[in-house]
Amino acid sequence: MRPEGAVTTRSHMLLRVDLDGKTYLVDVGFGGMTLTGVLEFESDLVQPTPREPYRLLRDDDTFLMQTCVGDRWRTLYRFDLHPELLPDYDMTNWYLSNHPQSQFVTDLIVARPDVGRRYALRGAELTEHHLDGRVDRRTLSDVGELRGELEETFGLTLPSGPEVDETLQYLF
Repeated sequence: MRPEGAVTTRSHMLLRVDLDGKTYLVDVGFGGMTLTGVLEFESDLVQPTPREPYRLLRDDDTFLMQTCVGDRWRTLYRFDLHPELLPDYDMTNWYLSNHPQSQFVTDLIVARPDVGRRYALRGAELTEHHLDGRVDRRTLSDVGELRGELEETFGLTLPSGPEVDETLQYLF
């Protein structure tokens, strides 16, 4: 949800795969809009996936990964073909996983694609994104409802016991 063209740190890794004379992009970890299929590494080609269509646009030496939500194309991120090594991600990913101001430390964030929709949970707000662009949002009312959504909608198995419920209570 950043402004178009915003420059951010490199914190996300996608993979280029060369197979049988073709080049593909594989990206399995981009949160709520994670790619649910493999893309051919071809710019200006709209490519269907099991969910939304995607495309790559070339912008000088960089590429824009875009998806169409409803009838609007949105840029998810930009990348280039400069080789990155695992240590290149160490500092940013340490921050995302450990810093007390990181959203991944201070908030509950869960996402899951499903047939015809995507589910997202941030804190106590559950959002259902439909492929036609409709969005349904609701705020969960208590730990019991949150636990139910985590287990039923997201398929997670939570341990029983008061410690988990006490930890989840901070959202309310």
